[in-house]
Amino acid sequence: MRLTFPMTLVLLLPACGDNGGESSTSQTSSNSNSNSSTDTPSTGTTSPTTGGPASSSGEPVSTSDTSGPTGSGTTSTTAPDTTSGPATSEPGTTTDASSSGGTDTGVMPGGSCKTDKDCALHNDCCDCFGILAGDPDPICKKLCDQPICDALGIDQAVCRFGVCGTERIDCDDSKVLCDSLPPDCPKGQVPGVQGNCWSGMCVPALSCNVVPDCGACPPDSMCVQKIGKPPTLPTCEPIPDNCGGKIDCECAGTFACTGQFNVCNFDGGNQISCGCPQC
Repeated sequence: MRLTFPMTLVLLLPACGDNGGESSTSQTSSNSNSNSSTDTPSTGTTSPTTGGPASSSGEPVSTSDTSGPTGSGTTSTTAPDTTSGPATSEPGTTTDASSSGGTDTGVMPGGSCKTDKDCALHNDCCDCFGILAGDPDPICKKLCDQPICDALGIDQAVCRFGVCGTERIDCDDSKVLCDSLPPDCPKGQVPGVQGNCWSGMCVPALSCNVVPDCGACPPDSMCVQKIGKPPTLPTCEPIPDNCGGKIDCECAGTFACTGQFNVCNFDGGNQISCGCPQC
């Protein structure tokens, strides 16, 4: 018995030493993790550009201030927008008379009339349209080799539906047989036609004998189409002077739908169709 008891004590001592070593190792690992989390904070990073908080990628983020005087208490910290500026207009841009009802020289086309003698042709490098005879011609600051009416082949002002305009020239694209492309015309103008090809000129829609569709007609005008066999292309017409700017069959239709095509139908918008019962 005296020999085995001391041996038992000797065997127990290493076991106690092992437990103490495990505890020390665990404590060291815990301290290491604590130091690691302290060295690398996940929040509180500031933006070098705004001085405010930033996300983990370094971009500024919005902050909320609950002490704002407006009651909503929310303010936003964002970088100023330097890509946008005040809107500017294109230098040298002029107003198209056929698309807006006005001109770059300030004169308004049209004017009340009873006969062709009441009208005059406004013809310069800026515009070509009919005006009331005796109205002063504005000064055109554009330069050109030939006034617009002369280039288009328009040499007469007419009174149509009680409104001064110009004689009509050919814009019927159904006659075109050549391979060339038409000019790219602004809104309110249509490529002119000469013979079986394009004339190379853009014609005010109100000066065209026909237009491809009603979308070619400028504002403050009406689109009139005669319904017959074969179908015909529409024309752009001035709103009759006596109709107070209204487009309907009760007034405007009595001017537009005459002769064989005397049955008026208002198609909505600025469109009137004229039927022919005998055609």
